Amino acid sequence: MIQILETSDGSQTLYNEELDETYHSIHGALQESMHVFIEQGLRKISTQNKSLRILEVGFGTGLNALLTLRETRLDPEMTIDYVGLEPFPLLAGVYENLRYADESERANFLEMHQISSGVKWPITPRFTFTRLDQGIEDFTDAGGFDLIFYDAFGPSTQPGLWTTEVLKNSVSCLNLQGVWVTYCAKGDVRRSLKALGLIVERMPGPPGKRHMLFAFRPAL
Repeated sequence: MIQILETSDGSQTLYNEELDETYHSIHGALQESMHVFIEQGLRKISTQNKSLRILEVGFGTGLNALLTLRETRLDPEMTIDYVGLEPFPLLAGVYENLRYADESERANFLEMHQISSGVKWPITPRFTFTRLDQGIEDFTDAGGFDLIFYDAFGPSTQPGLWTTEVLKNSVSCLNLQGVWVTYCAKGDVRRSLKALGLIVERMPGPPGKRHMLFAFRPAL
């Protein structure tokens, strides 16, 4: 069963009773997503490249995708091709009750949840979106991504998503000089990413968390 909870910054998250896990930090869902994925991910890489392909591992509530869409409205030069992986998409009765989007964004937010898996959809002229109802374990893409949001449930909840083998599958999708970010800062994850050839930095985390990981694939 999925419940909607309010976090400390007033934004919502979801609680999965079966996994005993929330989708975002209870210290602030919006603050966490903004800090980890937008400020430390998208805004850093977009200083060099305004036309980006982004892969999100764990589309979940759609918050990260919505915030990314919002960035394209702030920067008229930015264009995004966004792919969200989500093997367990939310039911309409859940996502329709999330209050992330304002009135101008709500139709776009609902589109991202409602389109069929595998359909590439122009949410706006500068933001195309594809949701795939599958996990990173089975994902392949020949085009390459400039930025990866690794937002799967944590290692203590779903350890299989944080093994070197599965992380390798995400890293293999990353372009040269592409960036890989996550809220997780566990030492074994950091060591796995380094073993897979990424340059890895432990960065200050969002409220309630000391650190996060920022990694990138170096140029040859």
